[in-house]
Amino acid sequence: MEEVYLPAVETLYQTEFDNCANLRTVYLPNVETVEGSQVFNRCTSLETLDLPNLTTFNCLNFSYFAGHCPLLKDVNMPKATSLPGSAFQECYSLTYLSFPNVEEMGSDIFWKCKNLVAISLPNVKALPFRAFAECVSLNAEEGFDVVEKVGESAFEECTMMKTATLKKVTKIGKNAFKNCRSLTLLGLGCVSKVDDTAFDGVDTKSCDLRFWGGKGPTDGSLNNENNKWGGKEWKSILVFN
Repeated sequence: MEEVYLPAVETLYQTEFDNCANLRTVYLPNVETVEGSQVFNRCTSLETLDLPNLTTFNCLNFSYFAGHCPLLKDVNMPKATSLPGSAFQECYSLTYLSFPNVEEMGSDIFWKCKNLVAISLPNVKALPFRAFAECVSLNAEEGFDVVEKVGESAFEECTMMKTATLKKVTKIGKNAFKNCRSLTLLGLGCVSKVDDTAFDGVDTKSCDLRFWGGKGPTDGSLNNENNKWGGKEWKSILVFN
């Protein structure tokens, strides 16, 4: 089986296409709900996943919805309001993604998507554990408009990331940007909490730090005179409206 087109199907359940090694294209125009996990997990030939009316995932934790699909490159889920944990883990061919209505995501969702360059998540306020860890090609210059919390290891090992613009962020977790060695410009909001390990492995002395919202961080660690914040020394620190 290489193609799936099932216009009458409205709900997907557990492991329905799991390990379908020859499946290449999926078009399910009337699916609205996913009830279980691992629906397309390890479909190693899958390239296109088109679910234009999918809105709801009822299993958010470690569902591996389309995890371990190394050839998956086209994903169309414009109405989805949530994305489950590990949904696209190790999908190496994903490059550009947009989820305009997603508000909630599970952990490990794009872990090891090594060719993911950019993603738009305009309504997501919290990035969960290891959301983009080891996405070595990712740049976060745009697409994270309302993110307020960067969770533990969310961007860990994003080694080619040069710019991260997160103007609403107020909380940054453990190892959030660990080993983002190429980071040269970081934009944040009025940060009230930052873990001491958040920027371990980052060359902060070569990175310009910008705080948006008209005032600097309130976590108490800012030292403008010496360009220090969060236990690190930065190339420069400025505050913008």
